[in-house]
Formats: sequence, C-alpha cells, structure tokens
Amino acid sequence: MLAIGIWLLVDDSILKLVNFLAEGESNLFRAAAILLIALGGFVLLVSALGFFGACRENTSVLTAVSIVLTLQ
Repeated sequence: MLAIGIWLLVDDSILKLVNFLAEGESNLFRAAAILLIALGGFVLLVSALGFFGACRENTSVLTAVSIVLTLQ
C-alpha cells in the first residue's frame, strides 16, 4: 500500500491519465494516494513493532501490538 501510494503520487503519467479521464478529480486522486501512504505506513509500523517485540520476547510491545490489531 505504501509503495503504490507513493507511485501514484509521484508518477506524472498516472496524474495525466486521471486528468484526462475525469477532469477536476485530481484532488480526489491525490487524497486517495495520500491515504494509501498513511495506511501503508501505519501497517508497516505495527508489523515492525510486532516483529521486534517477538524477536526480543517483549510482552509489553506484543500486548500493545495485539491491542492495536484488535482495535482495527
């Protein structure tokens, strides 16, 4: 999600295609790309915390990760 969001935000040919297909919808497209970046970053952070918590056998980090996953 993170990589696709960055790709959609950076690639000019995709933005030109969106402008051609739906005039005036580029702001919505940019907002969707930023949302993908934010969600991808959040997933990356939670998975990294879970990985390092499991490697270190840190129960407090694993408890925090499980609470975050439960709330999702």
